[in-house]
Parts: sequence; structure tokens; C-alpha cells
Amino acid sequence: DNALNQRLAVKVLSKMGFAVEIADNGIIGIEKLKNGKYDLILMDIQMPVMDGNEATKIIRKDLNLQIPIIAMTAHSLVGEKEKCIEIGMNDYIGKPFKQNDLYQKILNFLPEKKENSNSVSKFIIKKVPEVYSESINLNYLKELSGGDKPFEKEMLELFLNKVPKEIDMLDSAFIDSDSALIKSIAHKLKSSMSIVGLSVLSNYLSDIESDTLNRELCLEKFTFVKYQLNKHYESLQKILINEY
Repeated sequence: DNALNQRLAVKVLSKMGFAVEIADNGIIGIEKLKNGKYDLILMDIQMPVMDGNEATKIIRKDLNLQIPIIAMTAHSLVGEKEKCIEIGMNDYIGKPFKQNDLYQKILNFLPEKKENSNSVSKFIIKKVPEVYSESINLNYLKELSGGDKPFEKEMLELFLNKVPKEIDMLDSAFIDSDSALIKSIAHKLKSSMSIVGLSVLSNYLSDIESDTLNRELCLEKFTFVKYQLNKHYESLQKILINEY
């Protein structure tokens, strides 16, 4: 029920590519489950009105739902994780949480859902490398523009408008196993990465285009590109505001 914690969690999860809804207490969470479809619950243990333990018992016994539930709590008491599992939760993460830890815990449950589902989720996720220090570099663009600031602004706005759409198209191409489309989109995207100095991402897209990797590795590299781009979009937006 902490507004700052809620905002932080929504921000982190949204950057990972998830659609997120907030329930301020267990009762609201129960009603959401009755009226909507969700893939996973992050359950805060200490909530007002109805806490996470009681809400989980109702979800398991009264609603008879097997939706994955990951407990979130600032308590690090001995036996706390075991208690959560006994009540019916699937996993446990302490607060403050580390982004990569949370991401991997979520991954433990969603792939299983995809394999057993009749409909394929459009969101494909894989483990991404933890070490990545590349940042936006506009030297190449500025050299090409010859100091033409309006042109540079136009290019950056075009990047922010076009690249997310092409990433979505590439996501769909992987789902459809459309090799020709994967190569075509990867080719266009790698050039876009070079314009803003993202050479690592450009190289990854080049690997995907050349199809020298197996599909699993191609998918892992694409997911890495998509994951990192979410952060670069924010950097580009700040550059547009501050410099143009």
C-alpha cells in the first residue's frame, strides 16, 4: 500500500514489457481476479483491509485458481518463505528487490504458461545478460547533420516513433517463425541502432539477420535488444527535451 513502492514496481515491470494493474489491498485483488484474466500475481504480504496471506488462501481455496503468486515482503524472518509457500504462494522475494532477481522469478512461471496455453502470448521473454554499459552516442548523427539541429531532432523523433513498432513486428515474426521477415526487420533495425551509436545492439541485430545462430540464441539476442531499448528510449526523450 506504499505509493512509492507501487510506482517503483510498476515502472520496473513496465520496462520489462509487462502490463501491470495495482490492487491496494487483498479485497480489491480478489475482485480483480473474479472479473479479469491475469498471468501472475506479485502479492504484498502487509496490506490494509486484507493482507496477502488471507488473500492467497481465498484465491487457492474459494476461487480455486492456480495462478502463480510471488510473495513480496520487507520481512526477512526465519521461516517466512516457508510460511508463504505453505499458504499457497509459489515463490518469495524480499523488499527492496533487485530488478534482475524479480525478472528471473517471473520468468520461472510465464514460460510454463505459454507452453500449456492454446494461444501464444505476443510477449516473448528470455534471460538477458546482466552486464551492458552502452549509452546513446550522437556523434555520428551530428557529423552527418553538419550542425543542423532541426534535422537531428527529426531523426531522433523518427527513431522513437518507428523503432518500437518495428520491434513489435519482429516480436510477431519470431512467434510466427517467419525467417524472411525476421531477417528483413533485423536489417532495418540494425541501421537505426548505428545512427544513435548503439553498436552492441546493432551487432546483435546483424547476428539475427545473418541467421548464423540457432533460433533459441537469436531469440535470446532479440530479447536483450528489446529489453535494453526500453531504457534507451527514455534517454533519447530526455535528450530531445534538454538539447532540442
